[in-house]
Order: sequence, then structure tokens, then C-alpha cells
Amino acid sequence: MRKITFSILLILATTLFVNAQINVSQNFNSSTAYTDGWSDDGAFAITPTGACDGNSVRDNLWVDSIEGELYSPQVDNLSSGTTMDISFDYKVVNFVSSGIPITATQPGWGSIDVEYTLDQGTTWVNLVTIDDSNHVTSASCETISLTIPAADIPSGSDFQLRFISRWLSGDFYVYLDNISAKQTVTSTPNCDVVMTSPANGEINAATTGLITWNPATGGVVAYKFSMGTASGATDMVNQALVEGGDTFYNVGALTQGMTYYVSIIPYNSLGDSSCTEFQFTTFDVPANDACVDAFDASPLPYTNSQNAFGATNNDGFIANCGSGMNDGVWYTVIGNGEEITITVTETSMWDSELGVYTGSCGNFTCLDFSDSSNDTEEVTFTSVIGETYYINVGDFSGFMDNDEGAFDISITSSPLCSLPSNIQIDNITDTTAQVSWTENGTATEWQVVYGPVNFDPTIEGTSVFDNDGVLGIGISGLEAESTYDVYVFAVCGDGLSTLLGPTSFTTEELSVESQNFAGFSFYPNPTNSIINLKSNYQIEKLTLYDILGKKVKQSTPNSLNTVINLAQLNSGVYLLQVEINGDSKTYKVIKK
Repeated sequence: MRKITFSILLILATTLFVNAQINVSQNFNSSTAYTDGWSDDGAFAITPTGACDGNSVRDNLWVDSIEGELYSPQVDNLSSGTTMDISFDYKVVNFVSSGIPITATQPGWGSIDVEYTLDQGTTWVNLVTIDDSNHVTSASCETISLTIPAADIPSGSDFQLRFISRWLSGDFYVYLDNISAKQTVTSTPNCDVVMTSPANGEINAATTGLITWNPATGGVVAYKFSMGTASGATDMVNQALVEGGDTFYNVGALTQGMTYYVSIIPYNSLGDSSCTEFQFTTFDVPANDACVDAFDASPLPYTNSQNAFGATNNDGFIANCGSGMNDGVWYTVIGNGEEITITVTETSMWDSELGVYTGSCGNFTCLDFSDSSNDTEEVTFTSVIGETYYINVGDFSGFMDNDEGAFDISITSSPLCSLPSNIQIDNITDTTAQVSWTENGTATEWQVVYGPVNFDPTIEGTSVFDNDGVLGIGISGLEAESTYDVYVFAVCGDGLSTLLGPTSFTTEELSVESQNFAGFSFYPNPTNSIINLKSNYQIEKLTLYDILGKKVKQSTPNSLNTVINLAQLNSGVYLLQVEINGDSKTYKVIKK
């Protein structure tokens, strides 16, 4: 017999009601046609004949009809996350061609599967299979009670129930009636909602207006969402219903630099939770968003850390350099005649570009730009004293208005290696001459390159370095009655000025002293290690310099034949100064 606890269903009409949690029930008494979303595959029919109570739904299974399916309505997003109790009445009796079937079907008839889905039928979970192992052979309706644990039907889940009758042998009816699937709650939901985007208290929130939160626990089935521009205010949204499966609300575009207040109240059939208010502030437009409001980067060196997330594209895409870029944020620097280096390093995830312009806001001329594949952009240029340079740091795109991000900017300057002037050649002999010039900057070291007329000073000739603190240097080892070109570079750290020259001069007739190097030779050149030197006169001293004028080796062989070993030196060009009888010459040697 049907359990007395279900007798109340005798007076209930078919109902599917959403009073904060899933509550599906059906007794099929209101009509002989399906109502309220119930359906089948065509195998079942509603009938009062032999019904458990009033009307029942039944399926006649036999060899030509071996399966039938009955479906409850699909309930969307209404799970309270609490335990669900399921019950129904059923019986299996032999087919009769007319009248009321009263004979219980014997074992071996088949089975009934009871299943549910939380994903709209993509997957089905079996609750029970009724077959010979648990079926009570009876002509009366029996009540089956089942439970779905709370953990298996999370808050906000969809839900649908189905019954599948399957034939194995015989000719019989399967009756179903008084189906109930409902959740119960005993308290209002927990107030454990956390606003996740924007985060509570965030001060650089996006203006998209999409508010998200984590689900509450404790039987929540929906949320009441409110939002305003003051604490407790609901001038934007007033208790909008967000059904339990959703944890977001889009209020539309927000105002930059505005603080907003959000209330997210979980509720169920027992009432609302009492929850605290959230608040966040949208990002503000950077003060240097427009070119006319550019930050002044004087004096140099200049550094700044900035989050340009709120920058607008108010001046449009800047198309003067490369493929263009976003109008991000702006800086200006006044030229000081030195070499200026601008370095931008991203400190958040975005793709920056650096543009440097001359001209005026809205009327730019591209000076240079950097759009690298890493997180650092750098531009170096020689500035003109008094010239204003406009610096734009923005997103790399020249056709999409993308968000900027955070970055560090550094602007430094260093003195140029000024070009010397006015090369003078004095004290010319048959083998030597004195070279001097005018220094126009701050250099304290110079490179003098000399060689035959029309030689290429970048790859040929002989170099000597003046780094003794006294401007000017003597050159020696010249050929008598020969014409030479002389060039001068200023040396500034690792850099050189542009080339000054040539200035030409001609040596005097051969003197007795020049014969000191007659017959002098050295080999091999280039070399991997040893250079052999041979002279008709004693070789008094050997001094080896690197290309920057630094002394790297020195010896005093005082012999006609000697060697110098370069094995321990790096590959490159070196200058070998040879002294014989007080006279000296410098030769270029190459270490492989």
C-alpha cells in the first residue's frame, strides 16, 4: 500500500512551483493530458483505470513496445544546495484488454530506472533501478523514497527527473503516480558572499559595470542585487533578482573616478540574509592623459612609476611613427644638447609602445619610436638645446583602443662626445711629427690615426692614443719625403666622436736617425701567438697597446732578434711600438 505520508497528494493538483528551492510534484489528477511541463516519449498515457489514486500514468510493455520514458519539467537555476527528497508510487501488473488489471506480474518482467540530470540532459545520474532484486510483487501501489545529498545538487543547479521502464518478458503495465522531488531549507542562507570583481575596496576598477561574486552557501536560491552611488543607496539598481545559478550582474558602463556601493543579499523561502555592503572605486583618468597636460620631465635624470590603465584615446591614434599607437599618457622633455635616453619598462601585463615626437600637440613629427617584443622600450636621440620633445607611452595598436597598464619611465642624458677641431702638425722631421688639435667638449682622451694620403681611417692606418693629460702627441716611424693624412677622434668612455680630418703634411728628407729602422722586419702578421722581430740594430723596447690605447705588454729585449707572445690576449687589433737607438715606430698587429 501507498504510505500514508503521501496521502496529501490526493488533494493536490499538478504543481511546479518555484518558492526559492526546487519543488516538483505531480499526481496527474487534473487532466488526462500532460500539464506543467511533464512529457514522455509516447509510451505512457494518463488514465484513471487501475490508478494508484485518481489518475496515474502507465506504460504497456510487451515484445513490440520494450521501453518508455517519462520526464518531469526542466527546472533551471533553482537548487538551494540542500538535500532533495524524492518519492513516487508504482506498481507492475499484467495487461488486460479491458477492465481493471488486478494481477501482479511475476519476476522476470524487466526494470524501472529513476534518473536525474543537472546539465539539461547531457548526463543522467541513476538514483535507483527497480528490478527482481528489490521489486515487491504486488497488485497494489508501493511507495519508493529516495534522497539526493546536498553535495550532489549544488546551489543554483538545474534539475530534471526521468523514469525509464524496460521490458524483458511478458505483457504488463508499469504505473507511476504521486511523484515528488523537493528540497527543504531550515534557515536563511549564510551571508558568505564575496564580491570578486571588482574586489571589495578596489580603487582602480574597470568601468565595464560587470559585477561578479562567489556563491553563498546554506540553501541560497537567488540574490537581491542593489547598487548606488552612496552607502545604502539604490539609485542605480534596487533589489534586482538574480536567480541562484547566476553570480553576476551587469549594470552597464560606469563613470571613471566614481565610488560605488553594492549589496548582494542571498535569500530562500525562509527569508533574506543580513549582509555587509561592498564598495569599489573606478579608475580615474591619468592627469597626463592628454598631450596638453603632459608631465614635465625636467630636470634630468627623471623617473616616474605610473598606472595608465584609465588613459583615454582622446587625441586619437598617433600615426606618425611606424604603424601607429594608442594615445596613452604624455611626458615632455626640453633638449639640453646632450644624448637623451628614454626607457619604459612594463610592470603589469600589457603591450606598450614608446613614441618620441617634435612639433606641437596634434601636429607631430616622428623623431623615433620603440615597439619591441619584450617588456622594455627604449629610444636614444641627440637633443637640440631648447627643443621640446613629446613622449607618448601607450598601447602598441594603431587601430584598436586597448587599455594601457602600469610602467616605470626613466629619462637620462649624457654629454656628447664632441668633435675636436683645428688639427695642427708641427715639428715635422723625416720620421716624426707633432700633432695637436682643439678640444670642444670634455674629452680627456683622443685617438690619432695617420697613414698615406687617401687611406681609410676606419680600417687602415696607424693609431696612437693621447691619454697622458696633455693635449697633443708625437707620431714617429714615418717615411722621409712622404705625405700623410691625419685624423683625430675624441674618446668618451666606450664611444668616439665623429671623425675630424684629414689634415695632410709631408716629412723632411731622410735623416741619419731614420736609418735605425732600415732592415727592421716582423712576422707573421696576423698571428695566433708568436711574432718574430728582426733588426740591424738592437731592439731596445717593445710596447703593445690595445685599440683604446691601454698598455697590455712591455719588454726590453736589447737584441737584434726577439719575439713577442700574444697567445694570452684576446683576438683583435693591437698597436706595437718599437724603439731602436732611441727612435720609435708604431705598427698595427692582428691577433687571430
